[in-house]
Amino acid sequence: MRSASAVALADAAASYFTGRPGGIIYWDHDLFGSYAVRGSNQGGRIYPEWPNELTPLPRAIGASRWIVVTEALRLEACTYGAPLEPEWIPNALPDLAGGASSADLAEFASQEDLAPGRAVLLNPVRIFGVKGVDWAIRFLAALRQVCGESDQPMPYLLVFGALDEDEAYGRSLRALVAERRLPGGVRGPPGSHRAGGRRSGPGGGTEVRPRTQGQRGRQRRAQA
Repeated sequence: MRSASAVALADAAASYFTGRPGGIIYWDHDLFGSYAVRGSNQGGRIYPEWPNELTPLPRAIGASRWIVVTEALRLEACTYGAPLEPEWIPNALPDLAGGASSADLAEFASQEDLAPGRAVLLNPVRIFGVKGVDWAIRFLAALRQVCGESDQPMPYLLVFGALDEDEAYGRSLRALVAERRLPGGVRGPPGSHRAGGRRSGPGGGTEVRPRTQGQRGRQRRAQA
């Protein structure tokens, strides 16, 4: 039996859009092949590598469309045998050709306690294994030699999320920072990745500073 809630929603939509304009947009930025989240105990995949008889697939309801964000996802989706043909439409990203204003940069640096003159690397992901935060830390460590040779200050690495969302992975990140001799360590807020607050690190040192959705929401409300 397929997921009862997904089937019920699709049936309701099919009834609603019969004889009237409109439809459903199915939007996917992860599919089975790419969503390789693994269990903390056995280490195996939580989800299968492809759909099975229990998987509700996008249905052709009214003017419905199935959107994926990369060509690789489109090719994977084409193998699912769904009634709808997937379309590739890249994520809509802002045009940064003009760059941020000096005031915006100064405000961001103040919010994050960043020292002037140091570059900022963003790794906008949650902190659990499949997101590859460890690769960002390795990249930061590799920059140390380049910065030393060019007499440039080490950049900051800002990572979204909380270190205890995947506690084992969080511990491995701390160990990696210590192994690669990145001063400042990995710092993050207590609670889940949806919790608010964080522990701020000192302005000096190279830090991996997780930020939370709650913190960003409070900043937006304070600025409103």
